[in-house]
Amino acid sequence: MTANGTVSILPVDYLNWSAPLTQIASASHGGELWVTGKASPMATSQLSALGWKVVPKAGARLGTYSELAGWN
Repeated sequence: MTANGTVSILPVDYLNWSAPLTQIASASHGGELWVTGKASPMATSQLSALGWKVVPKAGARLGTYSELAGWN
């Protein structure tokens, strides 16, 4: 959680809108949802309505494991 809300990272290729995602997203006050792949148009729209910003292809922004671990 940051001062601007929650940042959640999901290592998925494609995020579909589903009942479990509805429950999880509704239980929070929104924030940013970073997915390593992309989200369906329905998931993006519904998450936006619940206060979430979907950031697709976020893996490139996160860096590699080596970079995150400080090995580079």
